[in-house]
Amino acid sequence: MISAEGNTVPFREGSVLHILPHAGKRLPSFEVSRRGTVLCSWRPGTDVSRIKAVILPLDRLRDIEQRMYRETGEPITLLIPGAGLSGEDVFLIGGAAMPVVSFSPSMIVLRDPDPHVGLRTIASRDFEISLRFFEVALRLSNGRPKTRLMVKIAGLDHPTRHLHLMLQNLDGGSTRLQCWKSGRNQWGRDAVEVRSLQLSPSDVHNGAVERACQVTILQEGSALADIRVVLLELTPSPRVKVPLPHW
Repeated sequence: MISAEGNTVPFREGSVLHILPHAGKRLPSFEVSRRGTVLCSWRPGTDVSRIKAVILPLDRLRDIEQRMYRETGEPITLLIPGAGLSGEDVFLIGGAAMPVVSFSPSMIVLRDPDPHVGLRTIASRDFEISLRFFEVALRLSNGRPKTRLMVKIAGLDHPTRHLHLMLQNLDGGSTRLQCWKSGRNQWGRDAVEVRSLQLSPSDVHNGAVERACQVTILQEGSALADIRVVLLELTPSPRVKVPLPHW
């Protein structure tokens, strides 16, 4: 069974779990259980915006989406206002059907049936977009005098532009980040703290790059549970404020 906020449904393909979003807060935790025993839990790194979304043309949104690298195995969120799509449409990636996790007129969340790195195309009717997928590995290095969080990113196929690497701490009760440049932006509004670093194409070797971030561990055993990695391609074009999807 899978449950959230007191609602429980069978854990199988096609089940729908209805939750009530709250403005300014992250989505709730989901628990998977069997015969009353909790097997695992997961909380999406997605907040519910307090502001109304500004609808940009679909081609502009596609440009923004293609700047964002996607982590393999994570749900794929796409902004689709004006695309004429519905939750009943079939979405394909590499010829394989993608289960629809969530749908609204402005946003759809899909599941990848075969996660792997590289440039991959998602298509449905008259809609098509190519996205880049990467793998990330986090580990703690208990050196002296400080503990370091080692961030390794793989699957970067010869980037030609600078990349913006962000660490987002979604909770703050287990770990505090003490590295790089501090600051919150539109990609990290739901995070307790955000640290960012710029990477150049020459920093990438054999499709991978690794960086260290000094951290303070507040709670052993769950130090990495609420750390999210975001990777964006920087463009020379003027800055544009990206509207976030809302419920």
